[in-house]
Amino acid sequence: MSFLNSFPLVNKITGQLVLLLALAASASTTAIAQQQVDPEQQQLYAQMMQASQQIQQLQQQAFDQSDELSAQREDLIAMIDDRMIEIDPAAEGLISRRDELIETLQAVEAGDQSQAVQDASAEYQTTMQELQQLQQQALQDSAIQTKQAEVQQSAMQVMEEIDPNVETIIARFNDARMQLMQMQQQ
Repeated sequence: MSFLNSFPLVNKITGQLVLLLALAASASTTAIAQQQVDPEQQQLYAQMMQASQQIQQLQQQAFDQSDELSAQREDLIAMIDDRMIEIDPAAEGLISRRDELIETLQAVEAGDQSQAVQDASAEYQTTMQELQQLQQQALQDSAIQTKQAEVQQSAMQVMEEIDPNVETIIARFNDARMQLMQMQQQ
């Protein structure tokens, strides 16, 4: 299983892997905090989040260190965006707004919880939800699937150069995630 497929939002490859993971982790943390969970589930969740953070950091380093990888990702994003617009021309406005919100959120200083940041984050999540079905349809395109596999393979290679233990970290994430899913089904 590919490491990117481990993350439901990342699998959609909107171009901002780390930002999406951070938003997903934040939402998941809130959801867990609102639920009554036993200590074993909390421990598994903590392990999963720790591994997720390590993977996020490695992904960010990989894209920062490799111009070729960044270019591949941008090509993939463009392919997905173009396909979404082919499917529904109205997606062009949503894509533009998504990109504006990404720029806004990336410019925010760490720890900034102002109302403007919260509003931008909420609007970003809403925009992404509106694009989700189109992204899923676009990801069915064989050319996009091929390009996605290339980006995933390249990202994994760069991440392994940065940290040869990346596969162990990914396995730890997947193990904790699977155990949590099994516990929740019981």
